Amino acid sequence: MLGYRTVQEIENYLAEADIYCSATLGEGCSQARVRALLTGMPIATTLCGEIADLSEMLTGCYTAPCGDLEGYTAAVKAAYLAVRNPVAIQTPNVPEDVVRRFSEDEERRQWSKVIQNVIAMDRLRQ
Repeated sequence: MLGYRTVQEIENYLAEADIYCSATLGEGCSQARVRALLTGMPIATTLCGEIADLSEMLTGCYTAPCGDLEGYTAAVKAAYLAVRNPVAIQTPNVPEDVVRRFSEDEERRQWSKVIQNVIAMDRLRQ
């Protein structure tokens, strides 16, 4: 889906899904990926953004390198098999500092910092 999505919209979409899939070359939607993981929903995604740093610590996270179609297809199949076998679905093992790292307030703070840096660089160039 293109464009900005509110947290409530993301939660509504996730509530209707069994698997979260995101084959992105960039960060994609970090809020949606993290929220899917925190609900215990299996995800199939590419190794970029926060997932590249966290995937080894997470359960239910099936990944492939960006641009690896065969690897991504295997990740989607593995996520599907996890859903087909409810015994395999586990409560996510996500450290508390990871949860805090991706809160709405933290994301807002980080974007504010990025915007301030860009404005400062633009002023220096003038």
